[in-house]
Amino acid sequence: MEYESGNTDEEEFNISSGNDNAPPEDEQTSGDDDVDESMDADGVDLEDDNVELEEDVDTDNIQSDVLDEPTDDERLDSGFVDEVLVGDNSSYDYYGDSDLETIEEPVRRRHVKSVGKKKNGSEDEDESDTEEKRKFYWEVMEMTFVSEAAAYTFYNGYARQEGFSVRKFKFKKTKGANKIVRRRRFVCSREGKRNSKFLTMDNRTRRLRPLSRCNCKAELDVKLDRGTGLWRVAKFVYKHSHKCAEPTESPFLWSHRRIKDFQKAEILALAAAGVRKHVIMDTFLSKYGRYTTVGFTRKDLYNMCCREKRKLLAGGDATSAIAMMENRRKKCADFFLSTTLIVKVV
Repeated sequence: MEYESGNTDEEEFNISSGNDNAPPEDEQTSGDDDVDESMDADGVDLEDDNVELEEDVDTDNIQSDVLDEPTDDERLDSGFVDEVLVGDNSSYDYYGDSDLETIEEPVRRRHVKSVGKKKNGSEDEDESDTEEKRKFYWEVMEMTFVSEAAAYTFYNGYARQEGFSVRKFKFKKTKGANKIVRRRRFVCSREGKRNSKFLTMDNRTRRLRPLSRCNCKAELDVKLDRGTGLWRVAKFVYKHSHKCAEPTESPFLWSHRRIKDFQKAEILALAAAGVRKHVIMDTFLSKYGRYTTVGFTRKDLYNMCCREKRKLLAGGDATSAIAMMENRRKKCADFFLSTTLIVKVV
């Protein structure tokens, strides 16, 4: 390496190898000498493209690149993912362009297949339900009952499970002196149609209620076997022409609402004590928890109390009023009562 010293403002270095960069100790320049702007702090010529630099990391540039690089949320918002995080959180491996398009297609196909399975499953369920109904039909046709009431109890229980109400329909009696019922039909409460005269009636005193009958054909027909004294099923139709009620609605249908004997006794006792009817109903609700477990509605309670009141007034309102006045006269000496009896002769 050649080195020229002097008072010149610039020094020239000819680099032959990376290990001979430093001049001899006796020929080193002083710290006051200026360094060429084309060289870095180590004396390497930055303008020479053939020089191999050592691994120097520019932290400022890396930090700026990281800040300028979009985040994962921005990549997802832009509709593509170009990097996949694998292994350690600090290492990223590039797997090329996103293949979300190829991933979604099998999902959609799987969804279509699952829908098809559901459809086939529903068809299979319908077929199984039909088979069960046919099997149940023949089981009912082979049934026998000890009485007409037992047949009604069975059909009403079946109706509650299916979601419809039952009413007693036509019956036939035996001929002769001792006429007894030998045949009875139990039908769906929506059997038949409303009489047309009630639809066009003038001077109506009561409101016209909504139509409830739709000519439903579901029924249970039982007949008396005189030889054994048992009731056998003569006809059973399980298909309805209307949608049945939900299980939560069945307890409110007409044939499934009934005030039991012990409930009736409790209601009459509370009413005799002066408890008002709406308070009695609230008491039963708090006792049973909800309407479905009570077994009757407020209207049923009011109607039952009204029927029992009419039974007490069997002789009529006038007779009851006179009896009440007589009792009051017995208790109070100053009370005066005078009655006149008018008899009509027809």
